[in-house]
Amino acid sequence: MKLCCGALLALISTLGLSQVNAAETVYFLVAEPLGWVVHNDSYVLPLSKEEDINHARYLISRYRLGYSEGDQTIVVANVVAAKDDINRNFLDPKFPKWSWQVSEFLVFSFNTPEILDGSPSQLEPFDGSSGGQAAIGFWNYTIVRELGPMPLYLSIVPGSRIFNSIGADSRPTTFIRWKATRLLRARTG
Repeated sequence: MKLCCGALLALISTLGLSQVNAAETVYFLVAEPLGWVVHNDSYVLPLSKEEDINHARYLISRYRLGYSEGDQTIVVANVVAAKDDINRNFLDPKFPKWSWQVSEFLVFSFNTPEILDGSPSQLEPFDGSSGGQAAIGFWNYTIVRELGPMPLYLSIVPGSRIFNSIGADSRPTTFIRWKATRLLRARTG
């Protein structure tokens, strides 16, 4: 009986953990595909629905093979003023923060109205500080890389003593482990 109860408890725990992981946010990098680079910038897209995450991974696999025709490659999303330090230009060696972030993923699309087109750099003057919201659907951008559940990075700028980790305010290397630990605690706590 004890063995049966233990096995049942283990099964329930495993099922509970798998549901938590299924709803976990996974971050993806949205940028211009190689061969189509004009602005050389990128932004971070958080996804939490399983079907959206699967489609993003499918786009990455097709992108690596050089295919994109027939795929819904354009990310359509709402953006607001930045509330965290996650949305950055990962293509710039200094990883500068954007003043905006994706607040809601809407859909993957074949095309969007021209008014939604642009680039992360062109959206930078966006002022959502008064509670404003905008929609984006950049034509020449698609998902190019998965960043995982917590997009950490290490920025090493030649000629500089400064190393950065996500969420840091340009602190020396001794703070990288501390900052990453703090971010993980904040995410799980």
